[in-house]
Amino acid sequence: MPRSAQPEWYAFGRRALLAGGAAVLLAGCGVPKLPGLGGSKGTKPDPTGPPEKVTLTTVWDTSGLGQIDDVSLAGNVVVLSGGLKGGQGIPFLADLAAYSVADRKRVWTSQTVDQQLAKIDPTLSLSDGLVVCGSGSGAIAAVPTYQNPCPDGKESCSTSETTRTDGKGLAAIRVSDGHLLWHNLLLPAVSRSDPQAKTRDDEYVKVIAGDGRHLLYIAGANEVVNGTQAPSADKPAWTGILDAATGKPVWRRDNVIARYLAGDVVLVELVGSDQAANEATYGPVATLDAQSGRQLWSSRGTSSGPGRWRFGGQGFAGLEVGKSATGYKEDLLLDPRTGETLHTEKKVMASAAAGIGPGGNAMAVWFSPDGGLFAGSDDFLRSWTGSGPLRTGTEKLSNAQTPTGTMVAGGRIWATYTDYSQKDAPSKVAAMDLWGRQLCTQVSGQASGASADHLVVLGDESATVYTVS
Repeated sequence: MPRSAQPEWYAFGRRALLAGGAAVLLAGCGVPKLPGLGGSKGTKPDPTGPPEKVTLTTVWDTSGLGQIDDVSLAGNVVVLSGGLKGGQGIPFLADLAAYSVADRKRVWTSQTVDQQLAKIDPTLSLSDGLVVCGSGSGAIAAVPTYQNPCPDGKESCSTSETTRTDGKGLAAIRVSDGHLLWHNLLLPAVSRSDPQAKTRDDEYVKVIAGDGRHLLYIAGANEVVNGTQAPSADKPAWTGILDAATGKPVWRRDNVIARYLAGDVVLVELVGSDQAANEATYGPVATLDAQSGRQLWSSRGTSSGPGRWRFGGQGFAGLEVGKSATGYKEDLLLDPRTGETLHTEKKVMASAAAGIGPGGNAMAVWFSPDGGLFAGSDDFLRSWTGSGPLRTGTEKLSNAQTPTGTMVAGGRIWATYTDYSQKDAPSKVAAMDLWGRQLCTQVSGQASGASADHLVVLGDESATVYTVS
């Protein structure tokens, strides 16, 4: 929450809560647990038949709905974030809104949820930082909330007008209809006379990930939550798990920073005297049991040395080992419960995802500039493309060494990459199978939601919904 040039003025207001102001929507939580690759005897055999081509058909786009910052897909609902319009004569509708995949019919908005929160506390409203988890009617949206300290319902005010700080919490919303499932005020407002008041206004709550059982979050000092500093005595922070069904606390660990929820394991970065004050500096990492918070293993004091998590998938954990004088050391694909190395690479795994692969089996996919794409399905490890530009089979996708994002759904890999062959270097989405064969004509934008039947692509302040057939 930024301060103005005058120190006594505080810009209270829920639309200014997080740096950058854009909500974050993450889909695909709760994919099935992937088996390890330790017993793999070789790569998955090449298919004997042709690839199963698909066709993308536009269902609808967001023209006329305002500025779209992010989008997610959950079952039959598309959730949009941004400055959303309500149609002619309604220049602003809401910060969040959900629409039917089939016909763009509006299902609910952030105003719908704010009305439910107001029954708990009239000063509560939704904030930025949405995370959508699950699929179908069981999908939930976890959203930070804001407790406004301004008198008389004002959206902004000076600190001299307030008798208490603001407060922050988390709310869970049923995506299918916008019903408020629960609310937990993790950082309650305190009186201006309270010693905590000095830091409470600058504290935040950020959702990391969730599934049907657990909701993972970070709370504490703004600089720590947003990744520019490590926790300290004057800037505390912690990682916690809430019960996804009730919102009740399961456990909390101080001075650890959560990065991913990998099935029943939480990937965290430890904070101590051996770690500097920003996330770009490598330090010790660890994994915690998601149910109990018990530490399963740590790289502190081991030969692996410092590192940072790059990806957490069900049954896989990608770790970038601390950089050396020559620029980098290596990347490890680990078993997150034991720390056992399953695969080693020589450069950073730029992006990765997990989901349902061919035949309904669980699959993970990850990338590195040296080796191209690696896809694991069951006990098989399949890699294709050598060094140089990313290719699917023999077809060049991009001059870029790695794609910028990946999703796995319906047995297909949806890879977003930058097309440097064009002057404005647009982002494009390519559909591939386990063997890297392209399955359809590429479309412009960034893959932001995928299922067996639909693809949602984020463009420049817009989004498009496609059927996959």
